[in-house]
Amino acid sequence: MRLQFTEFAYSQLQEICAYYSNNGYDRYANKLRTRILEDVQRLIEMPELGRRYFEADSPYEHRFRLVERYRIYYKIEPDKDRIVVVYIFDTRQDPNKIPTEFPSE
Repeated sequence: MRLQFTEFAYSQLQEICAYYSNNGYDRYANKLRTRILEDVQRLIEMPELGRRYFEADSPYEHRFRLVERYRIYYKIEPDKDRIVVVYIFDTRQDPNKIPTEFPSE
C-alpha cells in the first residue's frame, strides 16, 4: 500500500506546525511533524492499526490514530492500494467540530 494526504489534511499539518513555529516553538513544531509523519508511515505495513471511525456516506473504512493531542483520520482504499490521510483534529477542541463528512481529495 502507499500513503497519501489530501490537500486539506496536508494544509492542516502545515498550519499546526506553522502555529508552533510562529510562537517560538520551532523545535516542537519539527518534532510534532516528524512524529505525525512517522506514525502514519507505520500504516503502510499495518493499515488497521487505528481505531475505527464510521462515516456514513463512504464506501471505505475510516480509522484514526492519536499522536500527542491530534487525531489523524485516514481511510483505507484497498481497491486503489492506498491509505489516505483525510483530516487532522486537535483533541483540545469541542468534539462536535469533527465534521460528519471529511473533505475529499
